[in-house]
Amino acid sequence: PVEAAAMCVAVAAARPGTLSSVAVREAAAALENAALVGEPRMPEDVPQPQDMGGAGVMSTGAGGIYMGQAVNPNPEPDWSAAHRGLCAYAARLLAPVWEGKLVTAGADGLLHCRLSHDTMAAVVERLRCLDAFLGAWLNQRAQRGHASRYSPARGGGGL
Repeated sequence: PVEAAAMCVAVAAARPGTLSSVAVREAAAALENAALVGEPRMPEDVPQPQDMGGAGVMSTGAGGIYMGQAVNPNPEPDWSAAHRGLCAYAARLLAPVWEGKLVTAGADGLLHCRLSHDTMAAVVERLRCLDAFLGAWLNQRAQRGHASRYSPARGGGGL
């Protein structure tokens, strides 16, 4: 599901005019489909099997906490495949600039970029397309009444 979600993000965030509008719309719709990409959950919200019957497995019967189990005071959510797909896509976009130094000092005292102008322009263009897609996606969710922690002034939020 994560790789499929990453592909959907890539299609949904494609440069306008490069793919059919139907493909872009369907890719964005797939990212909204919980049957395909799941939903984020906190660990305590994940259903736990009751009375497994194995050695050392103990159930309280009332759904309480087994005191022999460590409790994480800061649990991480189990992110949806849409969220993990977005992370995978962003990592692939940033891969050319992520590893190594981006600029080096030349003998002439000037800074020289290790990547070509065309490579940098392509990365920036794809990031801008991703930004436009995410902004439109968040606006659509807000119009449908989904609560969002995103605020353009704060610069946070997302899948």
